[in-house]
Amino acid sequence: PGLEHFHRLRPVFMLASLVVFLYKYQDQEDIIVVSPIYNIENEEYNKFVVFREIVYPQLTFKDLLMNVKKTVINGYEHEFYPIENLIQLLDNFNKIII
Repeated sequence: PGLEHFHRLRPVFMLASLVVFLYKYQDQEDIIVVSPIYNIENEEYNKFVVFREIVYPQLTFKDLLMNVKKTVINGYEHEFYPIENLIQLLDNFNKIII
C-alpha cells in the first residue's frame, strides 16, 4: 500500500480522528457524525448520511480506524434509504420497547 492507498483512506482517517476528539471532549462513548451527500439527483432521498460509532476505551486507534471504515462503507451503501422509512421503523421500534 502506497500513497494512493493513503489518499483513499484519508476521509476515514479524518472521521476516526474526529470521533476520538469528540469522545475525549464530550466524554461520551456513543458518537454520531452527520455528513452531507453532494451528488443527489433525486430530491426523495436523504441529503446526508449519518455515521454512528461506539468508542470503547480499550480499542487501539488502528482498531477504531477499521471500525470507522466499516461504518463509512455501510453508511454509503445505504445512503439512499428513504429517511421517512427510517423514521417509521424507529417509531415502531420505540413502540415495541415502551
